[in-house]
Amino acid sequence: LEKKHKLFHCMACMTARKQSVEDAQLYTKTALLKHFKHGSPAMGNDPPVAPHPFCQFCRDPYFSKDELFAHMESNHLTCAICNR
Repeated sequence: LEKKHKLFHCMACMTARKQSVEDAQLYTKTALLKHFKHGSPAMGNDPPVAPHPFCQFCRDPYFSKDELFAHMESNHLTCAICNR
């Protein structure tokens, strides 16, 4: 899809929502970046999607702040005082 049609899936949404490739929304590169930054409105049976936070170290998007926090705790160093 990416090379031939220049269309992309949001892997953060697919992972969090446990969507199959057939069920996941397709985006152009510009639309995907807008989706990351601003989220998406409700579509069909899917609820609206909030903007996706990015890991400041590996620059990957995450579906929610909770998922980003879990990623940060398991993959990057945290402060021993505040646990952040």
